[in-house]
Amino acid sequence: MAYADASPRDVRGVFGRLPITLAGTCLRGDALTDDSGWKRAGAATSTAIYVAGAGGESGDVITAYVGAYVAGFTGATLGEDVALAASGAYGEGDGQVVGQFISTTEAYIGPRNVPETVGS
Repeated sequence: MAYADASPRDVRGVFGRLPITLAGTCLRGDALTDDSGWKRAGAATSTAIYVAGAGGESGDVITAYVGAYVAGFTGATLGEDVALAASGAYGEGDGQVVGQFISTTEAYIGPRNVPETVGS
């Protein structure tokens, strides 16, 4: 079943907290990658590294997490994979798998712990 990724997201149950300086704009709960600095990851990203604990713009220092439980989705299926979408949000398709739904509205996002790609 198709699901929707909403904003703002609620980031819960975090682990692996560290400060990072952004090199682009992101939203709370986004997967982040190091692409000449910390930026929002998208479907073409080969390695998503952290989860944004806050939204921010280039130059902002935010807290990022190795993994988090993220709420704010609708219509998901328990156990369904969460992939990166072209827009930088989460979606279905050929993006890197970065987590799994633990309910219809909440997902475990752990980019470093899910190194496979959907559709490859």
